[in-house]
Amino acid sequence: MDTITTAVRLVEEEIKGLRSQVDKCREHIRLCGSGCDPGEKASTLAEAHKELDICRRSLGHITGMLDSLQEKRRELQTFYAETAAILEQSLKESSPSGEDDFSPSSISPLA
Repeated sequence: MDTITTAVRLVEEEIKGLRSQVDKCREHIRLCGSGCDPGEKASTLAEAHKELDICRRSLGHITGMLDSLQEKRRELQTFYAETAAILEQSLKESSPSGEDDFSPSSISPLA
């Protein structure tokens, strides 16, 4: 789990970095909007547009990776539930009384 925790921290840091870039960009736009001469304003806004486009692409990349992980998590959860149900059925069939205290929820990956 240490590898997963490290990966999550890295993604969180990347998201925080993007947030910071967007915040700086927003501040430049606000400052220039209220006090730049027309030439400087056009240049500042063009630069802000480039910075935001870079952030948009980075965010899109992160979103794609997280969506893919979400789908893999759903698939694993389904596979896990199916396997737990097979185990429960096998235990019931092998139990002499036909009853067992096992329940798939007792070993839930979400517990």
